[in-house]
Amino acid sequence: MTLRGKESDPHKVMAEAFELRLRHLFSTSEIKLGKKIHSVGLKPDIYIEHSDGQKWVYEMVQGNKKPSHLMENHQRYHNAGIHDFWILWDDPHPIINRPPLNQGLFLQEIDNSRFVEHVNKLTKVIYSIHADHYTDHRSMLYAFDIDQELIENEHTPEFMKVFAYGIRVYKTQDYSVGLDKLKVSSELISLPELGFDQNGFVVQNPSDEYDSGPSNDFDFAQEGFIIPEDALEKIKILESDKNKQAELISLKIQIIYNQLTPNEREEIDKCIKNGGMTNLKLPDFLGILNNQPISMGTGSGLMNIAKISKAINQWVDAQVSFPPAMKKLFAHLLYSDDMLSIGKAMKWAENSSAVKGLNFTCPK
Repeated sequence: MTLRGKESDPHKVMAEAFELRLRHLFSTSEIKLGKKIHSVGLKPDIYIEHSDGQKWVYEMVQGNKKPSHLMENHQRYHNAGIHDFWILWDDPHPIINRPPLNQGLFLQEIDNSRFVEHVNKLTKVIYSIHADHYTDHRSMLYAFDIDQELIENEHTPEFMKVFAYGIRVYKTQDYSVGLDKLKVSSELISLPELGFDQNGFVVQNPSDEYDSGPSNDFDFAQEGFIIPEDALEKIKILESDKNKQAELISLKIQIIYNQLTPNEREEIDKCIKNGGMTNLKLPDFLGILNNQPISMGTGSGLMNIAKISKAINQWVDAQVSFPPAMKKLFAHLLYSDDMLSIGKAMKWAENSSAVKGLNFTCPK
């Protein structure tokens, strides 16, 4: 990724994370980092222009920033028809206490906790800027979030560490200029799930509706999304134990199968009973990787798994002997886009000098 000199590591981490997701989700759009936009005379951290003419910018706010400076820049973006979004490194809200390590870790806190926020000068301006993109009384505030404990816990599998990076979104439905207090709700969106709506606002990217999720596969506790350490250890084994990986696939097939309708299950049973899956000549799926490694423990390895999953799904979809229900089961079992998102995020975290430069000895 393109980096600019003299940026702090936190600033680079935020810009890189947003660039990662924007390039993944909008691969055909024009994306520029730190380049001057001549129509406004400013150099946003990230500028994206879509084929339909929509233009968005994402500005990372780290350290002391004058609220008046943000508002001046916003007016220039606004006059040029550009939606601008401002992301804080320093979350002005109290950090939610997570359970002690011996009780497990939070993968994600409960969404939509509601409270009254006392806004300061900076957050008041950012709420005002984001409200400009709505026609009603909605607005929101974004703060970058890093779960240090999830990253540093020895039990955390590598592919789960990327869920420690995310955006905390604070939403209000009753914004009005000049208010010192706002009723807000909050949610945390992890980096692999980070998405954007049609206007550029941060949203959770929709995942596979039949994804059984870690709580079903590993007996995670449901309340508060707590991950017990013994569950983390089960997942960590998956990174190297192929037998355990096979067990997980069998379990996920059963879970997805049980979520199908009775008619769909009957279709699959009839296909298997009538030999619809026998005497099939399977392609050499591993050959498409040219001996590149597959692994759940590295970003590149997981991206290769996603590549194979996509190839298998394409092959399954082309089989005339497979009923629609069978193809549906495979599509949900081998949901390659989720694996690709996680793999890309892992590869970024593994290679980013800015991530390596973060000082976790000082709480974020």
